[in-house]
Amino acid sequence: MTTQHSSSEYAGWSNVRQRRHMTDLAAAALAQYPIEMSSLRLVQQGFNATFRVDGTSTTDGRSARWALRLNAQGLRSPAETAAELAWIDSLGQDGEVGVARVARALDDRPMVGVPSEPLGREVVAVVFEWLPGRLLQEDPRPVEVRRLGRLTALLHANGERWRPPTGATLGRIDDARMGLDDHLSDHPLLDATQRSIVREVSDRADAAFDALRTRHPGHVIHGDLHPGNLMTAAGTLSVLDFDDCGISHPLHDLAITAYHLRPTEHEGELYRGYESVRPLPDHTTDEFESLVAARNVALLNDTVTVNAAWVADVLATYIPNTVTKLRNYLDTGTYRHDVDGLLG
Repeated sequence: MTTQHSSSEYAGWSNVRQRRHMTDLAAAALAQYPIEMSSLRLVQQGFNATFRVDGTSTTDGRSARWALRLNAQGLRSPAETAAELAWIDSLGQDGEVGVARVARALDDRPMVGVPSEPLGREVVAVVFEWLPGRLLQEDPRPVEVRRLGRLTALLHANGERWRPPTGATLGRIDDARMGLDDHLSDHPLLDATQRSIVREVSDRADAAFDALRTRHPGHVIHGDLHPGNLMTAAGTLSVLDFDDCGISHPLHDLAITAYHLRPTEHEGELYRGYESVRPLPDHTTDEFESLVAARNVALLNDTVTVNAAWVADVLATYIPNTVTKLRNYLDTGTYRHDVDGLLG
């Protein structure tokens, strides 16, 4: 995976000005699609900027809704995005996992580029058909957790077979920072003790990834399976947001989901759902817990680089809370969110 591109100009803007620029880029991207837009609304701004688009298809005249994603942080190269979209197409053709269909531009491309002078680069834009339903709740019911486990196994069954097309590529994400550069070892907002804790957790995770790699070469995984990336409708789950996908051990997906589910007494349903399709990957408890803790390292490593103006406001509590959880993991061998000493 490529690392982030930064722009001191854009990073220094207010949140309102950043949102306005992303909206201008979204409108420029939509001009390259067979869509007559009636409304455009920013629904999320962070690593990416995601918009809800309402309008009419100029191909068949139907009213419809789409989701437009701008790769605002520049986390992926066009070749990586091409591989991501090709895997989504493969899953859609199999029909066992619900995914949002990729819309094609006027020239039939699955993605377009829009130049951004403040960011100093071309921003990749992708349009997806809007999935019906609602996002899975933060505390899903046992039956929903079991469905998620089954869906994860189906994703892995496809991922094991799938290969990227010519000209598309996916990097390995089987390390503590999911293939991205280390932005924590010398970050000014972390003191020496905090850096040492992050480094120890990262070293444990990297050792676990090395051990797992000797047993399984890895294949494409989603890399971000949590309730906010899952739509539920009529008793089924569909998957969103594949832009973290990459090559890793299948246990990695399960550890990421466990990180977002905890604390819950229903975590076992995740594994039962998975085992209804295929056996759980071979692993030890220590390996699994180190991968769960690594999720917190990866999120912190990403967050300190986000250009969005709101991020600076959350780091003052996010950094010490992350370190408190990681220290508790080192002391106990189990990763938890409900630990003592967290800041409000």
